[in-house]
Amino acid sequence: MNAQLLLAWALAAGAAATASSPRRPVVPPNLSGTYVIDHNASDDPRKAVERATSSMRRFKRNAVNSRMQDAMKTPDTLHITQRGDSVMLATSGRLRMTVVPGQPTSRTGQQGGTAETAGAWEGGALVVRTTAERFQRETRYALDSDGARIRVAVAMRAEQLSQPISYTLVYRRAAASPSN
Repeated sequence: MNAQLLLAWALAAGAAATASSPRRPVVPPNLSGTYVIDHNASDDPRKAVERATSSMRRFKRNAVNSRMQDAMKTPDTLHITQRGDSVMLATSGRLRMTVVPGQPTSRTGQQGGTAETAGAWEGGALVVRTTAERFQRETRYALDSDGARIRVAVAMRAEQLSQPISYTLVYRRAAASPSN
């Protein structure tokens, strides 16, 4: 009986100590840098589109492939600037988006539809989710443990697709240019 009381007291004391100890905030990794595509280590997005549309009838498959291929162009470079909570993502010199995790943004597309984009830090990766009426895209930016590469995992779902399109691009950190 005394052993049971002692065990119960030890468990309660441990739980109380754990509950009262302050939690350290999780610090997200600094993704800042310029990265260059590694075609050999990356998936081919065009093949991912072909897999996702393979069960469609030919006319519909060709139409969907045509629309998706433009959206699937692989940029040669990825530029990430991270300041505080803000992460600016640009590809091949063109601004793509600025993400502030926890602060969704909404924008109107070229054809009038509205899309909402939200970012969040999940397990050391920046996850950007874009949702529109008939389309969802999740892009996960994660550094390798040595910081030399960043993996960009993309998963897209669209109403007309029978299965999601998913692929991973691997970018190598570009060497820092010497300052003059």
